[in-house]
Amino acid sequence: MESEGFERVQDSPVRYEKGESTVVLNPKATGADLYAELREALGSDKKASQALAELGCIGIKYPADNMRGGREDGAKNYVIFNENDAKITDHIRFLRTADGEVYGLVKDGRIYLDPKVATSETAVHEYTHLWGDMLRRKDSEQWSHTVKELKNSVLWEEVKELYPELKTDDEIADEVLSTFSGRRGAERLREEARRVADGDGGVFTKAKAIETLERVKEAIARFWEGVARMFGVGASEGSHSAVLGRSGENVRYQPLPQCRGVG
Repeated sequence: MESEGFERVQDSPVRYEKGESTVVLNPKATGADLYAELREALGSDKKASQALAELGCIGIKYPADNMRGGREDGAKNYVIFNENDAKITDHIRFLRTADGEVYGLVKDGRIYLDPKVATSETAVHEYTHLWGDMLRRKDSEQWSHTVKELKNSVLWEEVKELYPELKTDDEIADEVLSTFSGRRGAERLREEARRVADGDGGVFTKAKAIETLERVKEAIARFWEGVARMFGVGASEGSHSAVLGRSGENVRYQPLPQCRGVG
């Protein structure tokens, strides 16, 4: 709350004030009521989540399909304010924008996307995470070669900076493949090549960087060929669009709170 300019003026119950805005952390209030109060005072869901995280609240839970009265089996959705606090499963991968907004994830072999933010390229990105894991298990030799090629590129460091939680070479390679696959990924590669060509450095330095990017393109192409083989798609069809046609049932579009939930 202090980070948003609020001052703590009372301890029991905890009370914050900023100008004419007041937030009271009533211990008897429901989580939904508290969240709504913070959202109104701070102006957005994101700021409300950040405030609760600062106050030591890891997340909240609420009935699945809450707007329709809840599911018959009593299932719950869990909203985690900081993905680094997600301890429920080791197999959740969050997809974020450059400013940290979560708009998709992979969990238990299915893809969850926020329809307010996600595009068709988001599905390509998330599918690549699933297929990267599959290829790593089924063809470790090809995967190792792919990792080696990607690791020698400037894109490797770019992804490491954007996703500091990725620690192993496999995790970083997986994200590089996901980021630079699909139409948008191809455009990113072209942008990177233009940036290198227009940047500082001698002709030999630039030539080496461009050559590295070409090897990345080849590594990505070989990756998709390997995925296509696993799906029984011919080499001439071995693009992300051909494989996507075989797997659309594993995409789920859900609002952001459920998309971020892990229950």
